Amino acid sequence: MGEYSFYIFALHLPINELTDGALYGFPATTYPGPGLTTPDKGVKMWFLYLGVNILVAAFCVEIIERKGAIFFPRKLQKEEQAVAGRKA
Repeated sequence: MGEYSFYIFALHLPINELTDGALYGFPATTYPGPGLTTPDKGVKMWFLYLGVNILVAAFCVEIIERKGAIFFPRKLQKEEQAVAGRKA
C-alpha cells in the first residue's frame, strides 16, 4: 500500500472529478466557484472514490512501473537486486 500512496495523492482530484462526471454528467467540478455548492454525496461516495483511487494507483504501480520496467533494464536490475537482498 505504501507504493500506491504517491499515486493516490497525485491523482485523487482528477480521478474523483472523472468519477463524478461519469456518474452525474460533465462538466464535473471538484472545487465549485463562489456561490456554488456541491451536493452532499455521503459516505458511500467517499468509499467509491477511495476504491477507484486505489484501483488506479494499483494499475499505475503494478502495470506501468513494474511491467514497464522491462523497457528500463537498469531499473529492473536494481529492483531484482533489492528483492534478492531482502530474501537473503
